[in-house]
Amino acid sequence: YKDQNGGKSESMKAAPAAESYNRALEAVPEMKMKSSRKLERSSDATAPTTAGSAAGAVADRALPQTMVRLSVNDPSAAPALIREAVSRSGGSITEESGLSVHRLKARIPVERQSELLVRLQQLSRIVERPVTAPAGTQLLEITIQW
Repeated sequence: YKDQNGGKSESMKAAPAAESYNRALEAVPEMKMKSSRKLERSSDATAPTTAGSAAGAVADRALPQTMVRLSVNDPSAAPALIREAVSRSGGSITEESGLSVHRLKARIPVERQSELLVRLQQLSRIVERPVTAPAGTQLLEITIQW
């Protein structure tokens, strides 16, 4: 058999294929790094670039948080009344708790926080008032418990 193939065995002929396979394996980490860099560049390109886009700016950074604790006479009617007070004050509900925990979270413009507090005061007694939002803040996440 060695004479028919010019003195080389079959395993020697397979060596070039094995070398190309080894080179391909060595190139895999480099290709992964290149693709991850390309992915980073594409995600940077799709990120909002204007400071005026409020939706992108709000999603990218954490909002200042505060809490209001209420003492209500009718806990079952409170969620609907609080939702209405938040929406009339220019806010939106972002999270509602289950039946056993009486809490909801809302986002509200800082300049309308006092308006919301007045509306909540008309519904119930405020046990714990929120802290003042940091200067320059436009939107606030508020947790309301009852």
